[in-house]
Amino acid sequence: MTQESLGKSDVRTIIPPEEKSAMKELIRAYSSELLKTHDDLIRLDVRFFKSFCTIRIYQEPFGSFQSCSQKIRDSEEMREKLRNTPSPLCRLTYIAPKRWTLSIYNFCKDKYEPSPFLTGRMEGTPEEGFETAMEYFYGKKKKKNDYPG
Repeated sequence: MTQESLGKSDVRTIIPPEEKSAMKELIRAYSSELLKTHDDLIRLDVRFFKSFCTIRIYQEPFGSFQSCSQKIRDSEEMREKLRNTPSPLCRLTYIAPKRWTLSIYNFCKDKYEPSPFLTGRMEGTPEEGFETAMEYFYGKKKKKNDYPG
């Protein structure tokens, strides 16, 4: 399939390499403050593919666990496996420098769905996309020890 045979809506801009490295650092720096306010979040993973940037999070599992697997019999072993399994958060699609669209992962449908940014616009910056997805999933949550009782 050649580029001429593609419709205009099918032609996507590939993220330039310098944009990828700058964005990865920007998201990591921006997220460091947000991750500090959520006890259950360990780290995040930023990956690129063509015009997409996906952000996945690693969470600290809480509560007790029982594994259905015969291979994992220990609750701590299951907890460690969950710690090292990322959850999809969002996917940003590159349009131009500082112009991205946002899709938030829908766990019920097992796919990414287009979403407006917190600004109400359908385009925004990577930081705005990450902040929108975090608020969608986690709200303005405080650390556990900030709650009374």
